[in-house]
Amino acid sequence: MAFKIIPYDPRYRKDFEAINLDWISKYFVVEDIDREVLSKPEEFILNKGGKILFALVKGVAVGTVGIMNTESMLEITKMGVLEEFRNLGIGKALFEEALVECKGMGHKKIDIFTNTKLLKAFLLYRNYGFIEIPFDQNIYKRCDARLEKYFIEDIDNSDIPFFLAEYKARVKDVEDLIPQIHPSLLQKSHPASKMKLIEHFRHLVAYEMETRMAVGCWLNGDNQKRNSLLKFPLPQGQTVENEISFNFEVYKALRYLNLNLLNSIEAEHFFTRAFYFGDQLYPSLLSWLLEAKNHNRYGHIKRIINRQS
Repeated sequence: MAFKIIPYDPRYRKDFEAINLDWISKYFVVEDIDREVLSKPEEFILNKGGKILFALVKGVAVGTVGIMNTESMLEITKMGVLEEFRNLGIGKALFEEALVECKGMGHKKIDIFTNTKLLKAFLLYRNYGFIEIPFDQNIYKRCDARLEKYFIEDIDNSDIPFFLAEYKARVKDVEDLIPQIHPSLLQKSHPASKMKLIEHFRHLVAYEMETRMAVGCWLNGDNQKRNSLLKFPLPQGQTVENEISFNFEVYKALRYLNLNLLNSIEAEHFFTRAFYFGDQLYPSLLSWLLEAKNHNRYGHIKRIINRQS
């Protein structure tokens, strides 16, 4: 089916509201902030330097997406396609065009707040390089995930200390979750990831091992094959319930070792030298750091906890 993407046109103002209310009311409760933003797109989006796009089929608006412009970032928001026009590539085309628009708007990163109940959308964002990061709350009660994507070419040396500080801060984020974990949750999972909670903690450890190997690949210029995920045996006398705290201590120790290694590298060197890790080519150490600092295990663990509470 032929469609085209156009910039905001006031003739389709009501469609921006109707299309979004359609999907929000189907999956969630429409909140007061939804009604405000959707009924006043000029005030909340356009007049603040944001943008709105529409997808048209034979002159009828069937999809839309908004880009909010804040002081510190851009946010892709209010993206929806009418149900009868889904699975035709319209949502993907809107998203791709929104990314193109974001590139020229003067920010280094884009954020997306979403809910993993919208699994196809969540996976779409991940496929386009968005990485899940921890967050405490959002103006929308329905949000259970926040993702970000940086324009790597716009990052400079002064940003590296901030990224390393985030890398360190994630240890505390994970530690704060541990008191909320009851033994009955260890074998639970969430639709956004079929892995069990205990497996997510094992992967925290494995990912830090991989980070150490990846940095080694960068330092040595080697194409080192990705090792299989490591399983650490429980010390004698430990119980399965204690595996969480055991894995956390190993994870914390490895992350701090990696942090020391990363801190020893001059900021300007993060932008030099591409390297292979396994079959994937990373254009720079920075590209790895942007992934490594925000492990998506945190989000999955927190969602499992919240789902059972």
